[in-house]
Parts: sequence; C-alpha cells; structure tokens
Amino acid sequence: MSQAPHIALLGVGAVGQLICHQLSSVGSEILLLTRSKSGLQTLTYHPISNADTNVSAYTTISHQYHCQAIEAVTVEQLANIRLLIVTTKAYQVVELIKPLLAILRADCHLVLLHNGMGPHLALSAMLAQYPNIGLSLATTSQGALRLSQWQVKHTGAGLTHLGHSFGKPMADNYRQLLLKAIPNSHWQDDIISSLWQKLAINCAINPLTAIHQCQNGALAAPQHQDTIRALLLELIPVAKAQGVELEFASLLEKVNQVISLTAQNYSSMYQDIAHHRPSEITQINGYVSQSAQQHGLQTPHHQAMLNAIKSLETANRLSALSR
Repeated sequence: MSQAPHIALLGVGAVGQLICHQLSSVGSEILLLTRSKSGLQTLTYHPISNADTNVSAYTTISHQYHCQAIEAVTVEQLANIRLLIVTTKAYQVVELIKPLLAILRADCHLVLLHNGMGPHLALSAMLAQYPNIGLSLATTSQGALRLSQWQVKHTGAGLTHLGHSFGKPMADNYRQLLLKAIPNSHWQDDIISSLWQKLAINCAINPLTAIHQCQNGALAAPQHQDTIRALLLELIPVAKAQGVELEFASLLEKVNQVISLTAQNYSSMYQDIAHHRPSEITQINGYVSQSAQQHGLQTPHHQAMLNAIKSLETANRLSALSR
C-alpha cells in the first residue's frame, strides 16, 4: 500500500464490499476490520453488466486490502483512522463499536450504513463521553450480492443519502470524498427523513418476502397490497410523532417502484431466514412497533410481522439444535 489508510470499514458483507470498492476506485486506501481474519486480502468486484457502456458480465476489478481482526486491533493500528464506516447488520452495531471507542482517534468520525433504525440512538448516548467523535448516518438503495466471501457483484444502481446526526460534523474533505466515490450520492440536512422513508420500504418488503419465501417482485400481486398499505398507514403517524412527515400516496408509490425495480432480488431478510441467520426485524418493524408504544400508538400489522419473523428465527434455531 502506498500510504497508511485514513479510512476503516467495519462490516464486509455485500454492501460493505461494494462501498469499499467504490472508495478504492477514487484512490482511497481502506483498512478492513473483520471478525477474525488479519493480513492481506484480495476483493474482486463485478460491475453491473451494461451493453450501452460495453461492460460485460465477465468484467472484474480486484483490489488488495489489509484486514485486521477486530478483537485484536490496537491503538497503533487505528492511529491514522479518521473515518470509520460501519456496514454491519443493525443488531451488531453497538456491540462492535463500543469496545473501539476507547482506542479510536479522538477526532475520528463514524458513519452508520445499515437497514433499520435504532442503533444511532444508543450510539449517540455513548458518544456523549467522546465530544470530538462525530456521527453521520447513511442509507442506500444500491444493490449488491456476495458471490463468495471476497467477491461482490453490483446488482443495481441506486441512490445513497448521507447526513449529520450527532456531535462534531464530518470534515469537508471526507464528505466530498464520499460524494465523489459513491455514485448518485447526496448530502442531506435532514437525514432522519430519508432513513424513515427507507425504513418504510424495508418494513413493507423485507418481512413479507421472508414469510412468503419469495422474490421482491411477487409482492406486486394483489393479495399482498392490502398488507403493504396497512403497514404504511400504521408507520406514518409514528414517523410524525418523531417529527417526520410522510405522505401515504408517495410512500406507496416508492414501495411499489422498489418492488418493480428489484423484482428478481431476494431481500436481505429473506436471505437471513433462508440461511438460518438472525434478521434485522427488531430494527425494522420492531423499531416502528416500539416507537409507537412510546407515543401511545397502535401498530398491529408491524407487531404481526415482528412476531412472524421471530417465530421463523426460533424454528431455525430449534432445527439446528435437533440436527
């Protein structure tokens, strides 16, 4: 590597690998923080196939990165890290970041990019002890699929929104770097509104695909539309209670647009349940249900989604124990 990385990425799933490649494509050196692997690792990126730009299905781009196992990372290894991008599952965020706070640079900036909501609230409370560490939030509709552990395919273009959440704002040079590296990315003053819109889409699509074991496109069928409408109608007052105005017709249009554009995709929650992994249901429909209770609102359809997915997770665990 030509220079010590100033950016670290925690979470090397499909989206994490995609963002890693996009940052590398503009010359950034990245340190990958992983659960167990240390040393050099080659990541292979497969771009979106596009006849108009002569990008074939066989085109690949490879970069080499230094990986560091998170449980063994030291102050010295993080001494130059000024930006930490977190692309783990939502339920892993606090658990993984908490031990890092004491060894990060005092002026490091954190970016959370995951499905669902909630971890930013817990993290903001923790950051009160670290006044120079700032927090930004991000959401993306880019599509990515891991073909193997260190191969990622870019399956769909999409919008990425980033914005300040807590503490010291991100340095302008890093903000500009992210906007340059990530296609169709935008900086938003009101990032929470963008997160609620993405949350609404996830609430409507992810659990239904997992429950019915289907691709996203199957939700365009009439038998699913009443449930989707009910989920959105319950979510809108909860968002309003938290200061975010959402409009039903516009939200429904966006959900059905995503269903159409990603018709051949399997949602992350479908894949989690299919592969017997924990899902992010607590941070998706569960977040809506919990927030509703805090404001004296009722969200029976979101609670039903939460209960159904939790039941599937329990069945998976019992199945694993019986083998």
